Amino acid sequence: VKTVQIGSVTLTGAELTTLCDAQGMKSKWYRLDLHEDFVGSPDQELFEEVKLIGGPEGGDIEHEGDGRKIWLDIQGAAGLPARSEHSFVQKFGHPALAYDQYSQARFSPLAQVLWNGRLMGETRALRNTCYPVWNDARFLLEPPLLDKLPGIDSLSDCRLQILLFDTGPG
Repeated sequence: VKTVQIGSVTLTGAELTTLCDAQGMKSKWYRLDLHEDFVGSPDQELFEEVKLIGGPEGGDIEHEGDGRKIWLDIQGAAGLPARSEHSFVQKFGHPALAYDQYSQARFSPLAQVLWNGRLMGETRALRNTCYPVWNDARFLLEPPLLDKLPGIDSLSDCRLQILLFDTGPG
């Protein structure tokens, strides 16, 4: 299956720690950084987002120290952008005449989770939607064990990336 990257969300440092700290599960929308082949909404009030829920394994149970496991749920995305004719022809190899029909169709998105550069898994592809909702996309992440001073969280050295793809005509 050919896929086209729509965009990504990258969390590091304080932003990642805020989502995944030991105070229970947190839910937040994050702005999607669009790939260059896609055009965002012309409306300045609307922008593309991905909704994540993160927190310690076990929900509201407090965990102490580095190396705790973290649950990450990808809940959905909103306001996915318009397709460009250039990316359509380039990536899918269809003649430009088919673009008109395809551009009216909706995305068939899936999301991949990268933790410190390593692929942890992906959601299932949902067909024909610009507002995907995943209710079964849970990933278990484990921060590295680091020899640090007490009170310093290893999450500050981690990198979480959510890559959003269009799986093509569907």
